[in-house]
Amino acid sequence: MSVRTTLRSALVSVLAVAGLVAGGSVAIAATTPTITAQIALPPYPQFLAVNSVTNRAYVAHLDDKISVVDLGTRSIVATIPTSAGLIGITLNQNTNQVYATSLRSSMLTIIDGATNSVQAVVPLPTTPLLPAVNPATGRVYVAGGGEVDAVSGTTVQRIFVAGAASITGVAVDPNNNRIFASDQTTNRVYVIDGNTNAVVAAIPVPAGTYTPLDVDVAGNRVFVVSSTDRMLSVIDATTNTIVGQTSFIGSPSGVAYEPGSDTIYVTNPGIAWLENVSGATYTRRTPLSFISIGNISHGIAVNTHTHVIYAIAPSFSGQMYLVEVSVVAVDTTAPQITAPANIATTTAPATCGRAVTFAFTASDDSGSVTVASAPQSGATFPKGTTSVTGTATDPSGNSATASFTVTVADTEPPTLTPPADLVVLATSATGADPGPLG
Repeated sequence: MSVRTTLRSALVSVLAVAGLVAGGSVAIAATTPTITAQIALPPYPQFLAVNSVTNRAYVAHLDDKISVVDLGTRSIVATIPTSAGLIGITLNQNTNQVYATSLRSSMLTIIDGATNSVQAVVPLPTTPLLPAVNPATGRVYVAGGGEVDAVSGTTVQRIFVAGAASITGVAVDPNNNRIFASDQTTNRVYVIDGNTNAVVAAIPVPAGTYTPLDVDVAGNRVFVVSSTDRMLSVIDATTNTIVGQTSFIGSPSGVAYEPGSDTIYVTNPGIAWLENVSGATYTRRTPLSFISIGNISHGIAVNTHTHVIYAIAPSFSGQMYLVEVSVVAVDTTAPQITAPANIATTTAPATCGRAVTFAFTASDDSGSVTVASAPQSGATFPKGTTSVTGTATDPSGNSATASFTVTVADTEPPTLTPPADLVVLATSATGADPGPLG
């Protein structure tokens, strides 16, 4: 088989299973993703990486270049030429270094993110696919064939995985120095000890695990998408077991985890959706449709500082875009309201009630809250006990109530007015008026 045929097979396999070849009920979202910008890209973008510290994205293009995007200005600020057939990309935020893999030349290109210049080009022993970096050790891991290549500086150490033949994606848990590698031949995620380079576990996953993996470092979880079985699997990195799964329609592809909202985003090119999955329950929320643009690709990344998601999307005209997706929080939390203490008072002079003023105190996370009560403050309360209910409402329509009582006591003695004095004539021997007769 020729090198060209091998390259074409590897590339077609990656692109097809990533969802570029098209192939229940949805819960209400706690967070709603919205497309807020489209940044035009040169042709053939594949995968991307986002530096949350510098607020820049790096997009790998198959035609041998990297686009550097300033996410603040939403513009391309540099183009970095690289080795032929660029496919995967990752970065180390601690050192501001970018690493890109090239299919055609089997090279790992190391780039200085501060100067956008190539620092080194490292030959790799196999056709590379997707890379990942351990920011704690600075070591880069590259998926390819039946092995994972560990690169330290310009030194390459091959980690062979028994039984694996098509490892396409890797992810790193820096806290525990574990590497997770997905193999589409055996349908397993292999766990590698970064200290010894030994394979310590093999986790069975649904068929078609071709895409990048992502890691919840704080939660010690690994996320992997299986395109063939249309499934997201969540792996507990402590026990190396699957603890949650979410099924999809279409062709799920790339995956990225946003820790701020505990949300897993999955690209689904088969139906042009960005899937929105709860990281707490692993249930689908309302997906974001990309049909207004055209479709969505497999490349996706998250800025963990701004909580903005970035995905690669082709338009109907063929123009490629880096799409900015902002998450608008849907406020489902009720405001807090506190009623004043119960009020006891007396009637006003010459009335059977009293005008009473009072105030509820209320607060809300939004910083804005409206309070209404029945009866209103300043109303005249009749004698006896009246219950007052206050309602606090925030801009999202969430409300809360609190109550107290107003007791009005009538302590004013009654006013007795006698009739006018009477003068009566005596008409009997006793001197009394016997009143009307018969």
